[in-house]
Amino acid sequence: MNKRNLIYAIIISVILCVFITSCGQPGEDGTAFVAIEWVYSPQALYFPVFPNSIITGEYIEHDPGVYMGEYIDWDGSYWSVTYEVTIDEGGEPGLFTDGLDGEDKYFSLWLYSFGPGYYQDRSFPNIVGTKGEPSFSASSDNLEFTVDSSIFNFNDPEYHHEQLETGGTRIDIQYRGYRRVE
Repeated sequence: MNKRNLIYAIIISVILCVFITSCGQPGEDGTAFVAIEWVYSPQALYFPVFPNSIITGEYIEHDPGVYMGEYIDWDGSYWSVTYEVTIDEGGEPGLFTDGLDGEDKYFSLWLYSFGPGYYQDRSFPNIVGTKGEPSFSASSDNLEFTVDSSIFNFNDPEYHHEQLETGGTRIDIQYRGYRRVE
């Protein structure tokens, strides 16, 4: 290899190294947080992703995925909930620029007697481990959450589906309600 080819090889190697190392980094994915809230304390609830003692308004980080829960509201109505959480993914890097970070999103799952509802929260969230926890709480310590099939009409459920999307984050909820047999 002559001296000229060696110089060209070095220049090309340097240029390749500059381009390879100057490409930006992908943006960080956003995080989704979900809180459970209620107006009147439910008689019983079971949401496995949440701690055994659920404090209303306290946010729990949720990885993307499908989650389930169930509750018996203050009026005795039983609701079974399945919800899917997606996140706002970080942006792709550009040449010499990093990708944009995905936004963190905060959602509240309200447990009503007519079925659950989702809302995006825009106020400062109460994340687990922060001060100023609300005083309302309910326990899901009974991990053997059972529903007496003789007191609910499982043959005629109320089916519902809702979806809330903001930015790249989506909450998709499906739930069934069962009324007491009279």
